[in-house]
Amino acid sequence: MIGIRRVLRIVLLASALSLVAGCGVKSVDVKQEGFPCNPDGSCKNGLVCYQDKCMLPAHVPGDGGTTDAGVTDAGMPDAGPTDAGTPDAGPTDAGPTDAGTPDAGTCVATGSNACAPCDNGTGCSIGSLAGVCRGGLCSPGCLVGDVLYATGAHSPTNDCQICDPTVSPTSFIDESDGTACTSDNDDCTTDACSAGVCKHVALTDGTPCTDDGNPCTDDTCGSGVCTHPDLPSGTTCASTGRCDGNGVCSIGCDIGSVHYNAGDPNPQNACQQCEPSTSTNGWSNDPAGTACDDGNACTRTDICQNGICSGGNPVVCTAAGACYDAGTCDPTTGNCSNPMKPNGSSCNDGHSCTSNDTCTNGVCAGTDTCASPCICYGNVCKDISGGLGCPN
Repeated sequence: MIGIRRVLRIVLLASALSLVAGCGVKSVDVKQEGFPCNPDGSCKNGLVCYQDKCMLPAHVPGDGGTTDAGVTDAGMPDAGPTDAGTPDAGPTDAGPTDAGTPDAGTCVATGSNACAPCDNGTGCSIGSLAGVCRGGLCSPGCLVGDVLYATGAHSPTNDCQICDPTVSPTSFIDESDGTACTSDNDDCTTDACSAGVCKHVALTDGTPCTDDGNPCTDDTCGSGVCTHPDLPSGTTCASTGRCDGNGVCSIGCDIGSVHYNAGDPNPQNACQQCEPSTSTNGWSNDPAGTACDDGNACTRTDICQNGICSGGNPVVCTAAGACYDAGTCDPTTGNCSNPMKPNGSSCNDGHSCTSNDTCTNGVCAGTDTCASPCICYGNVCKDISGGLGCPN
């Protein structure tokens, strides 16, 4: 009876194998060994593919290779070389890897440990992060000149180039035009990347730039350089000051569109001056008694009174002689005139022995009243003949 059952099992197994082969099926869902492997090299129910047949793991010797880029094989380690196959799709078994080197499987650079069959510099990814293969591992960033740079890092020699492994995992790429770059310390230029180069383009003339601290200069850009031209005369500076037009803030007054420094006199009034503490847009009177010049040479003591220059101690003109009238003072020179009396004008020659004194060409002379042989000499009659004398 036992013999008959065994024979039947063999017959049924042979029939199943014949049926499978006839239908073109490579494997069936049974645990017996010997069925052909699936096209993808896999077997079911814990069997493993060996020499195109599904076998129990314990009956499969090692193939001599280490794990390829797919799953580990089920064999025991051997010392043979690696195989040249591509990764299979079968499940892993419990056996250890063999001692060979990686085979030439396809490089699929995904996952942190997926770079084993990939060359350094191959682009890879870990989840959503782009990276580059280096030493069999996928690292986020770029491998440039055997140096790993983090994503977003700039080139050490050009801050207009950046690491972007999604574009190039082995070189820096140009930053976007307009990206800020290293300043040239000139606030009259823009420092921006253009075609991978940091350029410094001049700002528009007139653009404000660094204040030089002088309230009487305009701080503006000109031809890419910060310039400081002088502000116009009269520009307000400080609380009571005005610019003098030469870059100097003068504490003074602006009167009639003209700037005067503190202490400058009124050109029209010697008794007024610029006094910004009193007024920054008008003249201020000098203190009473301040010496001044009224412009009249015939006054010799001029002082200010209520903002007016008053002349004092005038020049007095007197007659130069009996036949002259008192003159007048010339205000430009301070000299007196000397007018002559008309000829025939009555005068006094100062002699008591003359009469009818009159002027002739500025000389006063009278008629001699002494009897001959005497003449009027001084105030008396004198005998010039050496005679007996003059009668009374």
